[in-house]
Amino acid sequence: IPYLYSAFARYHFEGLPPFRAMALEGLQAPASSEPGELDATENPYALSAAAELTDQYMMGDCLLVAPMLPGETSRSVLLPPGNWVDFHSGQTIAGGGEVRVEAALERIPLFVRDGGIIPLAAEDNPRVLEIRHYGKATGGFSLYDDDGESFAYEHGEYTWLQLRAEADGADGLTGTVENLGPGVSQSWDEF
Repeated sequence: IPYLYSAFARYHFEGLPPFRAMALEGLQAPASSEPGELDATENPYALSAAAELTDQYMMGDCLLVAPMLPGETSRSVLLPPGNWVDFHSGQTIAGGGEVRVEAALERIPLFVRDGGIIPLAAEDNPRVLEIRHYGKATGGFSLYDDDGESFAYEHGEYTWLQLRAEADGADGLTGTVENLGPGVSQSWDEF
């Protein structure tokens, strides 16, 4: 929820949609050629058809969602260039092409851009923030916070926290949190 709440806050303040088509990320499906003879019903022309990317989408800046349809056990996912990390397994996958993933309807394939930071509310206590960093690249995330109950944010009662994870040179990461302001709310009990 904190990841999505921040994405919707960016939509409110900056106009950046929280859910974006892959075309808005600059990703175009590769064209495949359909050779054939002139046939008025099956293939009237030798067509060049682009695979459609109508079902996978970006949620926020670094989370790629590839939904499953009922009855499917695997699907193709077109990953943008760069490294991507499977949200569930932590496996790193090279992007820039199509990959086949095995999944079930109950566990939607999710991929996080290398360096992506995903803040989550802890399952046992929603007031505790779990911050996950994926991959090895340096990453950042602007976490939005307000009281979650009123319209006080309209009067400046909110805050943005900048979360950063930087490589420390020894195959580890150093994390920092900086309060960017302008508001007065910081409601998380723990990080």
